[in-house]
Amino acid sequence: SIRILNMDEKLSKVYEEVATLKMQNSALNEEINELHLLLLELGDPDEKPHPKMILRGDTWIVEGHEKTEHQLVVSCSKEENVEIVKCDGGDEYFCIRIQPIAGKVLVENCKKLKIVADCVLYEIVLFNCEDVVLVIGGESPFIELNNCKGVGLLLSHESMDGPIELVQSGGVVLTSPVISREKLAHKMVCTPEELESGDRLWFCELPSFVQMSFWNGKWFTRPTSNVDNQSLSFGS
Repeated sequence: SIRILNMDEKLSKVYEEVATLKMQNSALNEEINELHLLLLELGDPDEKPHPKMILRGDTWIVEGHEKTEHQLVVSCSKEENVEIVKCDGGDEYFCIRIQPIAGKVLVENCKKLKIVADCVLYEIVLFNCEDVVLVIGGESPFIELNNCKGVGLLLSHESMDGPIELVQSGGVVLTSPVISREKLAHKMVCTPEELESGDRLWFCELPSFVQMSFWNGKWFTRPTSNVDNQSLSFGS
């Protein structure tokens, strides 16, 4: 009977160890499944994202769109932001229109794109973009071009009050009805050679630079070398 009792104790311990191992494996499997889902969500960084336009929190995400026959229209309110990511027009430009009012606009890793914004309350940031045309129909207090080349800016009179900031960017062309009325150069071009790495131009006086706030009929400039670390994502 003593042997049977000892055997029962050993079996009981074995069952307990088996149950513990099952629980540990279950927790491990859950972690593996969560990691697998996260990897699927992140995807291959070199793979083209599937086209989407969704509202996430207070931010419209427009991602992965290529040349289309019709323009894309993002209808948002002043409480909503817009992020345009990895859109490419290919051989020809295609248009994304933001209307009627957006809070902030971020354009990142885009090519051959025309963006028409009726009104932006706070800021527009272009990051790592090439061959992009930005048309502002109304107000836009602040525009930043960060690591961009080949950008065309067409600004209305209302959007000329705020500064345009260049960070390691060049090949920028600015046009505006205000420039024509003031009999300044209709196009003002800034090449990459005219910008040292990390320099910022705030206000502009010389038409040979594209930089810019229009102040009392003149352009003003103030170069600095201090580049702040700013988050490019608005979050939700």
